[in-house]
Amino acid sequence: MVNSISFVFATIEYHDAEPSIINLVAYADSTTTTPVGSTSAQGVWPTGDSYPQGALTFNSNQPFNIVRIELPYQGALKASYFLIDTITVKTA
Repeated sequence: MVNSISFVFATIEYHDAEPSIINLVAYADSTTTTPVGSTSAQGVWPTGDSYPQGALTFNSNQPFNIVRIELPYQGALKASYFLIDTITVKTA
């Protein structure tokens, strides 16, 4: 079981738009149970880069073994795709 997860991300969207929000929901054993917890993050536009980038971290006292990472619909000009990298997990 896991008690911490973190990663860096980029959202693919129109330049100069406000960056979209990415969500993470953690579960223990099944997505049909009550989530252990959740968190959200929003990237920023780095100077000279193509897409907003950020980092997301979720820590929990309750162990989990399933995560759902999603980019909910936030409007027609918002991101519909994202990239993640450097995923780090810590076990309970």
